[in-house]
Amino acid sequence: MTMHHVVTEQEMDSLRNCAMYVQHFDTSIGILLGTFITLVLGTIWDKSHLGEKIIIFFVISAFLMWLLYLKRKTQSKIERIWQYIKKASEGVNEKT
Repeated sequence: MTMHHVVTEQEMDSLRNCAMYVQHFDTSIGILLGTFITLVLGTIWDKSHLGEKIIIFFVISAFLMWLLYLKRKTQSKIERIWQYIKKASEGVNEKT
């Protein structure tokens, strides 16, 4: 049985926007993780300015947690949109 989903233009725009946000979150998370790893390796080799590096670790960690939270929130919005689309499409599939 083939499933057909009725998707409005507004839902398509919402899904596109959410996908774009998730892509930006992934890029930002990758950059911050690269910075974090570089800092960790730099700290292993050079113990000077340890206090400043620890502060930077905490700041980067806070940004990472915030971005992961926003990414998860956006992904749950995508799931809600798809659940709504599937629910709205059930009536269409039963009629065909």
